[in-house]
Amino acid sequence: MHQLGQRVAVRAGLAILSVAVTLSTVERILQWRESSQSGVNLQQLTGSNVDSLIHRQANDPVRVRFFNGCFLDHTLLHQDPVLGYVNVPNSDGYSIRIYGRTNLVVRQTFDLSQLRQPGVRVDVAPFHINALGNRGAESDFAKPADTTRLVFLGDSVTFGYYVRDEEAYPAVVAARWQASLSSSRHVEEINAGVSGLNVDQIFCHLRERALSWSPDAVIWGFYVNDLVEPEADVLFPVRRLGGWTCLDETALGRLIERCLLASRWGFSLAVDGQHPVNQTVEQAWRHAEMLVEESHRLLEARGATLILVAIPSAIQLGRPWTRCSYQERLRRLCARHDIGFVDPLPLLESASPATNLYVSGDLIHPNAQGHAVIASAIVETLAAHPLQ
Repeated sequence: MHQLGQRVAVRAGLAILSVAVTLSTVERILQWRESSQSGVNLQQLTGSNVDSLIHRQANDPVRVRFFNGCFLDHTLLHQDPVLGYVNVPNSDGYSIRIYGRTNLVVRQTFDLSQLRQPGVRVDVAPFHINALGNRGAESDFAKPADTTRLVFLGDSVTFGYYVRDEEAYPAVVAARWQASLSSSRHVEEINAGVSGLNVDQIFCHLRERALSWSPDAVIWGFYVNDLVEPEADVLFPVRRLGGWTCLDETALGRLIERCLLASRWGFSLAVDGQHPVNQTVEQAWRHAEMLVEESHRLLEARGATLILVAIPSAIQLGRPWTRCSYQERLRRLCARHDIGFVDPLPLLESASPATNLYVSGDLIHPNAQGHAVIASAIVETLAAHPLQ
C-alpha cells in the first residue's frame, strides 16, 4: 500500500512537472510572439484574429495600426506652425498603390517606369494642387456670384489618396449636388484636405483658411485617428474584466483575456473608465467636441453650415460594437447643436464587402467605389439639411 502511494505521488509529481514545463514553454513562446508583434502593421498579421489582437490591456505590448503607411515626398507639403501642414500650391503628383509593397505619394517628376517590373502591380492616381493649395481645378479666392461653395476639410481620406481628382468624394458630392438642382446656380467644391492633419489642425484650417473663402457649407471629414493615435484606442476601448487583474501578469493570461474580450460576452463588459488609455481618449474626445462646437459657432455667425462626416475605418464593417465610441458619440454631439451629421457606414456595409470599397491592404483609404458611397451619404444629408 505504501509503494502504491509512492507511485501515485511520483506520477502526480511528474504530471505537475510536465504541466509546469509545458506552461513555461507556452509562456516563453507567447512572450516572443508579443515581442515580435509589438507595433506591427495589421496587414502583416496574416491569419490572426483581429479582434483578439486589438484588445490589448495594461501590460499588453501589441499595438496594431490600421495602415501600412506610404513613402510621402514631403516637398508636396509645407509645414506650418499653426496649420500643421498645407499642400504646396501649383504642384502635381501621383498617389501610387503598389500591391505587396509600400505605397508612394510623389511628384509627377517621379519616373513611373521604375515600377514596371515583372510581378509588380500598381495603380497610379494623378492629382493637381491648385494656386490656393487645394486639390483639383483652379478656383477664385472670392466666391463667384450665383455659386454655392462647399469647402471640404480633412486628412488624406478627404484629399483622396489613391483616387483621381474627380473620384474623391468632395468632387463627387459637388457633381451630384449640381445635378440635383433645378436652378442654374453653380455648385463649387473646394477640396482642402491635407494629409496627416489632426482635429486641432483641421480646426485651424477652418478658422484661418476656409472662412476666408465665404463657404456656404464646410464639410468636415472626421476620421478616427484625427482624434488620437492609434485609432484602436478609440474603436476598441479597454474593458473591465472583473477582478481578474492577475491575467495581465503573464503572456498566457493576456492571451486568455484577449480571447474573452473578443467574444460577444466581452463586448458587453463595461469600459474601464480608470484605465490610462481610456482616460487619454476621453480627454481627446472632450477637446475635439469643443473644437467642433467652436467651428459651428464661427460658421453660424457667417450664415454658413457645418456638416460632420464620420469617415469609418474598414475594420468597423460588421463590428457594431465599435460605433458607440465613435459614430454614436459624434452623432450625439451633432444632435445637441443641430449640426449636420453624416454616417456613411450603413451605406458602405450594404453596398459591398470592405475589400471592394477600400484600397487593398489598407483599412483607412476608400477606393473610388468607397468614395462614391461616402458621397451618396453626404448628398442625402445636404438634401435633408438645407444650407442657410
